[in-house]
Amino acid sequence: MSITTVGIGDFAVVRGNDEVIRTISLGSCVGIVLLDRVRYVTGLAHVVLPDSDGHGDDRKPAAYFADLAIPRLLAEMAKLGSGPKMGPMHLVLIGGGRPGAAATSVFNIGERNVAAVRAALKRVGLQPHAEDVGGAWSRTVTAQLGDVAVTCPDRPPLHL
Repeated sequence: MSITTVGIGDFAVVRGNDEVIRTISLGSCVGIVLLDRVRYVTGLAHVVLPDSDGHGDDRKPAAYFADLAIPRLLAEMAKLGSGPKMGPMHLVLIGGGRPGAAATSVFNIGERNVAAVRAALKRVGLQPHAEDVGGAWSRTVTAQLGDVAVTCPDRPPLHL
């Protein structure tokens, strides 16, 4: 078993039943997990901001913006013969919270990230099967083909 860690604004795709993929510290960021349990492919993106305003920033990691992350994640999964057109996939959204912020934060980055990810998914005909979004905590996500586990301080682990 190997563990692939996804950095802030980046994504990774792994193949294999024993492969684990994770990202840490999803505060206002949104984690997108796609599981293809037929082809043993798992993808995870760590989205930081909602929109690239129509022009990607080559200095930013590949999944920094929600509108760019979804197509890039799906394209990488397609290289391994996986994707929504190939058969059923399990899609999970995690994060989009306001850890440490006042409930009246004017920027609402977490909420905007979740809305942007949902809109990007809708454009490609996908919708989440499960979610753990919002709230005032940071999350760590660990995904393996059989399970998506979300851990947060002061909360029991959640399996989606």
